[in-house]
Amino acid sequence: MYSMNFSAAIVRRAEAAGFEAIVLSVDIPVAGKRRENVRNKFALSDDIEIFSLPKTFSISEKESAFVHVDEILDQSMTWEDLKWLHSVTKLPIILKGIMCPEDAKLAIEYGAQAIFVSNHGGRQLDSVLPT
Repeated sequence: MYSMNFSAAIVRRAEAAGFEAIVLSVDIPVAGKRRENVRNKFALSDDIEIFSLPKTFSISEKESAFVHVDEILDQSMTWEDLKWLHSVTKLPIILKGIMCPEDAKLAIEYGAQAIFVSNHGGRQLDSVLPT
């Protein structure tokens, strides 16, 4: 999850856009190593923005568009963060990335309205089996 202030801003934006639920990915503690994008210096043109990248980050032509992702991800997410997310929105919250029955039960206990069993096909974390 992103920092709380940044997450709250994204939630407000989703609500204003008429979204009907929030999907929170809980299976990405760090950004994936997109070596091809870094090697190829993948970048967006100046007229395209990454909606979830804070405007405080600028991306030069020499950088990959993903270079700042780890700086805005909070790797310390806990079940309490789900409670906090409920405090900033009335939208249903769906957790994506639940991989075991114990976590599915906890997700419901902490107020998730649904879960997606997923781990990005195992490509985000090398030691995880694909779902």
